[in-house]
Amino acid sequence: YGRRTSVTITGSPTQVCQARKLFDLCLPIILTFEIPIDKEPTRAQIAHIKDKLNVTTTVRTRKDKIGKLVTVQSQEYNCDQLFRARAIILGLP
Repeated sequence: YGRRTSVTITGSPTQVCQARKLFDLCLPIILTFEIPIDKEPTRAQIAHIKDKLNVTTTVRTRKDKIGKLVTVQSQEYNCDQLFRARAIILGLP
C-alpha cells in the first residue's frame, strides 16, 4: 500500500474550515543548516533537544568534510521549538 495523499473533509462550511486549520498545524516542517565540525552537538544534547522540544535532529557529515549538515524536523504547530533547537545547536542566545 502506498501513502495516501488526499483527504476528504465533509461537514458544514465552518467545520470544514476548522478541520483544514487543524490539518495545517500538523504539516511537517524541516530546517536544514550547516555547522562547523567543532560545533557538532553531542548525543546527550541531541537526546535533550528531542525530549524537551519534541523535534527530531539528524547530524550528517558533508561530502566535502568541511562541516556537518544538521536537519531538524517537527510539525507546523511546533515551529517555535524547531528554531529554539537550532539556537541551542548553534550556541545562540
